[in-house]
Amino acid sequence: RRRRRRRRRRVGPAGWLDVAGGVGVGVVALVRRGGSTGPDPQAQARLGLQEAAVAQATQRRDAARRQAEEWGLAPEPEAIRRLARTLEDRAHAAEEQSRRHEAITRRHAALEQAADRLRALLAARGVEVGEDLDAAYAAYSAACRARRQQATEAARAADLQAQLRSRKELEQVAAAQRRRREAAAQAVVEAAHAVGVASDDEPVEGLVAGLRSWQGERAAGRAATLEAHERWSRLETLLDGATIEQAEAELRRCRAEHAAFDGVTPLPLPEDPDDARAGLRALEGQAHDAELAVAGLEAQLADRAAQAPSVAEAEEHLAHAEEEVARVRRLEATLATTTTFLEQARDRVHRDIAPRLKRSIEAWLPAITGDRYAEAAVNPADLQVRVRAPGGTWRDAVRLSHGTAEQIYLLLRVAMAEHLVTTNEPVPLLLDDPTVQADRQRTEAILDLLHELSADRQIIVFSQEDEARSWAQAQLTGTDDALIQLDPAKIPA
Repeated sequence: RRRRRRRRRRVGPAGWLDVAGGVGVGVVALVRRGGSTGPDPQAQARLGLQEAAVAQATQRRDAARRQAEEWGLAPEPEAIRRLARTLEDRAHAAEEQSRRHEAITRRHAALEQAADRLRALLAARGVEVGEDLDAAYAAYSAACRARRQQATEAARAADLQAQLRSRKELEQVAAAQRRRREAAAQAVVEAAHAVGVASDDEPVEGLVAGLRSWQGERAAGRAATLEAHERWSRLETLLDGATIEQAEAELRRCRAEHAAFDGVTPLPLPEDPDDARAGLRALEGQAHDAELAVAGLEAQLADRAAQAPSVAEAEEHLAHAEEEVARVRRLEATLATTTTFLEQARDRVHRDIAPRLKRSIEAWLPAITGDRYAEAAVNPADLQVRVRAPGGTWRDAVRLSHGTAEQIYLLLRVAMAEHLVTTNEPVPLLLDDPTVQADRQRTEAILDLLHELSADRQIIVFSQEDEARSWAQAQLTGTDDALIQLDPAKIPA
């Protein structure tokens, strides 16, 4: 800065030359204007002052020229200005270089401090730090990575041990299965040699097939033997110690005796005694079943006879039943009349409440929907709301966006709270996050609506929206309004 001021002082004479020239031009102009109007004492005085000033400026200019010549500078102002600009640029460059040098010095100092801190930290962790700090840090980083790898592997030790135990158990199971399979193959070979179905080079699968074939043949022979023994046992039972010829003679005698009955068609008897005995056993079973059925029917008949009411009791029950039928019919007529009255009352309520709900909703519908919808219609049977733009088509509110539908049904709830109260007293409204689905503009419109409605009723709004809190801080300034901010730490989860 001091150098810059000195340079300005050196350039000063050129500036004085310019100022002196300007003052001279001004004096000439004043003299010319004064000559046109005639002598004026005040103008003459001012002219004298200007001439004195011009003389002083001329002296300063001459002094500046002489000083410029002493300094070896050309007396032209433009050359002096160029020299001044050059000197200023060099001064700026020197200052910039000085600032950069200072910044580099600060960075080197910070780097040295960081290196000292790093040496201290490495020394605190037991790392030997020599002249090469980078090598020491690289060694420490490598040691950290090795310890991290070791810690990771140590953390996996339990999992690896579990996998090792599982692998050993599987290997033990596999070895046991292999031993059982070898023992079974040896048993197959021994069994095949024992029954004579084995050959020297036949595999185990072939031996198994041969053993199964042998088992099938043995089972068939055993079944034939058992059937023969059974037939022999039946024959011995039928003969009962007699010979076959004696049994045939007894059968012929029985048939002759049976055919001796006059007028009786002999029953065809089967030739096989076993079939005859089976038929006899079936007939005996049918007879036994018939006896059981007859006994059951007789028991039911006795029970019915014991439970049958008397004629007097039956007539009394009939009278009670007729009275109950008459009561039910009277109740049916009463219910029909009541239903008629209720339907008429419902129709009157529908005719009365539907227009009121429509007017209440339409009063605020343009504000909360951004003037998109202006007309509304309410179905009093199921409280379904339809809206439309002026001259547009009707649209169900439930088919609109979720936020718009929530706002429309908020208006419906407010309207019902106004028109369904029978005590002629305003009821309070408690609303939980009514603006959670609305944008900022609709949020403000809904809160303005609720604020206006709170003039004649108490309205409590719970909200966690920042827009609702900002609106409340700006609008709830009256004595009848209040903003209560709950502490989240005291709210139960």
